[in-house]
Order: sequence, then C-alpha cells, then structure tokens
Amino acid sequence: MARTKRKKKQALQETRFVRPTDERLAKGDFRSAGAAVRDTPVIVSLHEAKLLSDKHFAWLAHYRDQHAHADHSPVRSCIDFSPASGNGPGVSVLSAKFEVARIEKELREMKLIDITRKIVIQDIPFEHIVRKMAQRAGLEAFQGDARRKILAHYRSLILIDLKFAAGYCAPLG
Repeated sequence: MARTKRKKKQALQETRFVRPTDERLAKGDFRSAGAAVRDTPVIVSLHEAKLLSDKHFAWLAHYRDQHAHADHSPVRSCIDFSPASGNGPGVSVLSAKFEVARIEKELREMKLIDITRKIVIQDIPFEHIVRKMAQRAGLEAFQGDARRKILAHYRSLILIDLKFAAGYCAPLG
C-alpha cells in the first residue's frame, strides 16, 4: 500500500502588534519603534520640552535609577552557586538603598517627597498632577482665561518644587 503524501498546512501567521489601549495611551507619553512601544518617563518628556535643565534632569534621573536598583529583590536564585549566593543583597543594592533613603529623608524634611515621587518614580503625567492640584484649589469655579492662568500658575509651582527637589537628589561627592 502506497502512502499518500499529506500536504502541510501552512499556518497563516497574522502579524499583529499589541498596542496600548486608549485608556493607557491617555495616561502617558508613548514612543514606538516598529513593534515595540515604550512608555516615556515624565522627567524625559519635561527635559525634552526644555522645562528641566540638563543638571536637574541628571539629578532626578539619578534618583530614579537608584530607586529602580534598590527595588530589586534581594532573593537570589537557588541555582546560583556563586560565593555571594544566599548572603543577602549585593553591595550595589545596599548602596542604592542607602542612597534612596538619604534622598527621601531630605525630600521628606522639605515636604517635597510626594510631588517628586509622583513625577519621578510613579510616572504620573505632569498635566494630570497640575489638574488635580488645581481642582483641590477650586478650579471648577473659573472659566476661560482665568482658568488657563490658574493652570499655568500651578505648572510653574510644580516645576519650581521639582527643580528644588532635584538639588536634594544629586549624588554626593
């Protein structure tokens, strides 16, 4: 009995890229490069809009990087047979934790911790924070030009606070 050759079914590969939903797009600044979509940090957007100087941006980026490094889990894999295995977090993680603690202590003393964390660490959009602060102050009562002036006032206040906080985020040394 002769075997019949089966035709291989060619799977139709549909090229679909998963994009952020409309709700997610409204909450942040995204950049795409082909199939990849990347959320742009708020401090990068502020720096590119020339609202933060290079020095302030570098200091805030230092705080963001140290916080990200300190946030890594100290638990190591059970497969790791290196001499440092199982002895807790590495020296660089501990150093980052101490640096974050120093920065946040100084920001807490100056009452700048909330606004700085929202923008630098949590990546809450700048305009969202401006609108929330203005709403707490009763922005709904104003219309037109007065409303725009109030929002501009809160934008400048938040930028001043952020630049002031950047000085406390500068690395020691």
